[in-house]
Amino acid sequence: PNITVELVGKKCVPLAGGSHVTTRNPAVILYDWYLNVEGYSAGELDANAFASLEELCDEVPSGGTLPRYRFDFNFDSNMTINDAKKVIWASFNGRVIMSQGKLKPVWDSSQQADGAGSLETKTVSHQFTVDNMVKDSLTWNHLERPNTIRVHFKDSSKQYKTSSVEIKDEIDINTNGEILFEESDWFITYAELARR
Repeated sequence: PNITVELVGKKCVPLAGGSHVTTRNPAVILYDWYLNVEGYSAGELDANAFASLEELCDEVPSGGTLPRYRFDFNFDSNMTINDAKKVIWASFNGRVIMSQGKLKPVWDSSQQADGAGSLETKTVSHQFTVDNMVKDSLTWNHLERPNTIRVHFKDSSKQYKTSSVEIKDEIDINTNGEILFEESDWFITYAELARR
């Protein structure tokens, strides 16, 4: 028999205004989430920072064919608002903070919001010296570096079945034995993105 799946979805408010749209861009989804799920006003959101995140998510990395970040997770069961937001934030390696009275997305990247809805290279660096560190506040230890990385994801080309990609450093494995790092990222639906 044929199986019909019906998705009850919601179109999002575009960051630049206009009619509601269907989107997979995490910035637009979060912006709409704070407006229409949590009830914040537009004045309580840092629109320029959300626009910068939108631009970052839409970038196609050199050598790739897909945009940098996409949110492809379907909420198919009830969960708390905070848990749902964590899933969205994880899709762009970020979080949302309160800055100068407004909600502002921040993310792990060499780029940051420029204050006008675009991106600029991060230039802030924090230099610690023996004069500005508290004595014995830092400790040093050698972390084990993984030489096998495995990422589990939902493969859209295989009807969203669980799949995985794996990268190995065979030279390091021969020297140190296999050291595995494994992660499940269910918001990823393309092998190309999982390999990154």
